[in-house]
Amino acid sequence: MTRLLPALAVLVMAPVLRADEPVKRPDPVKWLLVSAPKQAKAGQIFRVTLLARVAEGWHLYSMDPKEGGPVPTAITLPGPQWFRLPGRVEPPVGITSFDEGFEMEVETYIGEAEFIVPVETLRDVKPGEVQLKIAARYQACDSRECLPPKTVELEHTVRIVQ
Repeated sequence: MTRLLPALAVLVMAPVLRADEPVKRPDPVKWLLVSAPKQAKAGQIFRVTLLARVAEGWHLYSMDPKEGGPVPTAITLPGPQWFRLPGRVEPPVGITSFDEGFEMEVETYIGEAEFIVPVETLRDVKPGEVQLKIAARYQACDSRECLPPKTVELEHTVRIVQ
């Protein structure tokens, strides 16, 4: 009986994992806003560099959507905010290969992927500090599985000057 009590205590104190709860695992992609201006003027266009660090063995899909294919990476400026996209995001050069899971040629990013995001400050913004928000929607896969699509949002403070 004295041996049974410590074992029973461990079982009672251990977290219970229910079948309907998804297993939490670390995201294999880390997004960083690596360069953005500290200040801007109303109506100014500037470039922001967004970096995706992809864990070894994992990959992201390119920004080019394919019918019946994987979820493409998408970079947006979620609104409302004092900034807009005045043009296309410049994606990195990817690696094209045949994906057996989707049974098609796809373009992927591995290691690090750098995206250049054009950003325009709206003309009616008032001087002061405002938040620039950039969202990245992506799907990370390895050779065995694809994780559900995910959106991360990064923020950067920009001082609006005259």
